Order: sequence, then C-alpha cells, then structure tokens
Amino acid sequence: MFDKKEIAKYPLKKCKSFGYTFSIFFLLIFLFFYLKFDNQYYSLLVVSSIFLSITLVRPQLLRIFSILWEKVGLIIGKICSPLILILIYMTTIVPINIILRIFSVDLLKKQINQNTKTYWIKRDRKSINFKKQF
Repeated sequence: MFDKKEIAKYPLKKCKSFGYTFSIFFLLIFLFFYLKFDNQYYSLLVVSSIFLSITLVRPQLLRIFSILWEKVGLIIGKICSPLILILIYMTTIVPINIILRIFSVDLLKKQINQNTKTYWIKRDRKSINFKKQF
C-alpha cells in the first residue's frame, strides 16, 4: 500500500502540521458542543490532547496518518472539482444562454442575412498616441 521510501521521505513538517490541525479541530468541536449544547464530550478533548502530545513528542508517529489524509484529500479533490465546475456552469452559463435564445440575441452575428453585401465591420481610423495616453 505504501512504499517505505515514500514514508521515509515524507517531511516531518507536514506531520507536525497534520497533528496541530487535528488537535485544534477536535478542540474546536469539543468547545462547540460544550458551549452550545452543554454536552460534555470529554472524549474529543482527550483525542485533541493525544494529537497535541504526539505532535510535540514524536511527530513521526503521525506520518502514515498524514499520508493517508493527503491521499483522501486528493481523492475528494478529484471528485468535488468537476462537480463544482458543473454547478458553476449550470448556474451561470446555461441561464444566460436560455435568456439570449428567448430574446433571440445574436451576439456573434452568426445569422446570415441575404440583404447585406459584406459582413466586414467598419473600423474608425483614429490614431493612438502612446506617448500622451492621458
């Protein structure tokens, strides 16, 4: 499942970051339940303190968990990124397209008109002075 070289090369800084992150995460969940609902889930506080103590004493023990967490993040990213892009497309591009079709707006002027002689757009011949722009 894991290559020993991959585990050995995994930076200690990432392990510490993983430990601190999860320690703070479980502490925040404990505080949320403690302050909001008066439920005392001391197991969350114990898990938070275990993560913090391992991070401070021997962060190498968190190496495999950190690698697993990173791989889970990559998998979630591969799943969520296309879904988010589809959601953005469906909420922005598709409604604009529907509105333009309802009002039959031709932004690209693709519709052929038999009465026109040319489709060239006349351009103004203004000279631009780049030295005196303002």
